[in-house]
Amino acid sequence: MIAPIHKEHPVFQSEEYRRDLVSFSVMEAKRQEGAPLAGDGMDLAVAFSTPEYPTWLWTAEGLDGDKQRDLCEYCFRSVRERGLQDRESVLFVCKPALTATLTERFRREGYTASCISMISFHCPNPKPPQWMPEIRTPGLEALPEIAELRRRFALECFGAGREGDYVERAQQILKAGILRAVFLDGQIAAIANLARELENYVSIGGVYTLPEYRRRGLAQALVYSISMEIRSQGRIPCLYTDQSNPSSNRAYQAVGFQELGRIDELTFRTPSP
Repeated sequence: MIAPIHKEHPVFQSEEYRRDLVSFSVMEAKRQEGAPLAGDGMDLAVAFSTPEYPTWLWTAEGLDGDKQRDLCEYCFRSVRERGLQDRESVLFVCKPALTATLTERFRREGYTASCISMISFHCPNPKPPQWMPEIRTPGLEALPEIAELRRRFALECFGAGREGDYVERAQQILKAGILRAVFLDGQIAAIANLARELENYVSIGGVYTLPEYRRRGLAQALVYSISMEIRSQGRIPCLYTDQSNPSSNRAYQAVGFQELGRIDELTFRTPSP
């Protein structure tokens, strides 16, 4: 039976969950932050988020069909119990093995589904690129430029449905000093930021290059620079990529990133009245 669990539940110390730690680094960060959690023994765990962001579903390999269906039913009920049924969409992240069952459960109620398949990588030994552009940590004077770049990043990655105050978030990142930028031709051409921090890993996120500056190796150089910064702290850089974007995946692999797992982000759009 799926029920609320504490963040110190044994499932989070199991060998199988720890093996998936990079793929489920967002879930692990939410756990450490005290987000609401649920589980069923050692087979699965659920980490809830704010309505704008996905609920994360971790499952052990080979989870049987009955438990998959129970989990999907629990997810559907949670949408109603959390008052999300009137939202334009609800989001979940899970392993690909659960995607079909979860999608079928929501489609039975009239929801439409879309999926972004992601690959998780880590990089114990970064490899330098062929050239390094100028990379700096911008200050608050760059707020309008950074906010616009992050808006374009979200639009390209998630479409118009992903909500957010880009100016406020850009301001937070700039104040925290965790954003790095490539400067070319007197402007910011590419950005990326340090993201979630775990005991042994630090995530890199928000990697975006303006279209007119692509195919110059800017993202590769930027990710390498941040990776070396993380390695200097004795931790390992990790990141997610969109499986449908092989060019970016090759760029990260050229820097030394190695695939660790795959996850799907599912968007279920609510039925029309």
